[in-house]
Amino acid sequence: MKPYFNQNSLRNIVLFFTINLISFSLYAETNIKNMELQYSLLHRTSDESNTMALESGANVKNDDEIKINVEFDNAKVCYIIYKGAADEISILYNSATDSTPKVNPFFYGTPWYKLSPPLGDETLYLLLTNSRLDIIEKLISDYSKSQGGRAKKFIKRFIAEMEKLKSPKKMVNLASRLDKPVVGGVSFRGEGDEKKLSSYSLTHNIKGSDTDILFKEIILKHD
Repeated sequence: MKPYFNQNSLRNIVLFFTINLISFSLYAETNIKNMELQYSLLHRTSDESNTMALESGANVKNDDEIKINVEFDNAKVCYIIYKGAADEISILYNSATDSTPKVNPFFYGTPWYKLSPPLGDETLYLLLTNSRLDIIEKLISDYSKSQGGRAKKFIKRFIAEMEKLKSPKKMVNLASRLDKPVVGGVSFRGEGDEKKLSSYSLTHNIKGSDTDILFKEIILKHD
C-alpha cells in the first residue's frame, strides 16, 4: 500500500521544513554574532598575602605577580597576548592550540607571572573570535625568530594589526565589572564571601553584538 499525499499535504511539509531551516539559520547567525567573554586580571604582591582584581591603568611594581583568567563559549577562539615595556610580544594563551575546550563555557587561567624590569607600560590583549587570527599568530611567531631591526618590523606590523582589530567596522563591545566574583561559572555562596577572590575568580565581562571579535586592551603602569 502506497501512502497517499495530496497537494496540500506536500505543501505543508515543504513549508514546515522551510520554516525550520530559516529558524536554524537565524539562530546560528545570532549565536555567531553575539559574543561574551568573562575575565579577570588578578594581582598579588610577592608575599602572596592579598589577591585583588586590577583595572586598566593600575600601577604595579617589580616582583608583583599577575594572573589572567578567562571563560568563553568553547566554539570560539580565545587569545591572551602580552606586549611588554620593551615591546616584546608573546601569546600567553591560544585556545585553538593550547587546549581542547570540551566543556561549555570553558574556563582557563594562566600561571602567576612575576613582573621584572624594564619599567614602562605592560599591555595585555584579550581577544575572542569566531576563527583563528592567522596573521597575528604568524607575526608573533616570526618576531620570536627574529632579532634587531627585523624584529622591530614585526612589532610595528603587530601593533598595526591590533589597531585594526580594535576598531572594526561592526563592533559593539560593552565591558563591565561583575556584581560579585564568579569562580568557574559558579557564583560564591554564603554571606561574606561575595568579595573574596581566589586564583580562579572572574571579575569582569565584555559582550558584543553583531560582531566577529571581542577586544579588550589592558595597560598596566609598571613603575
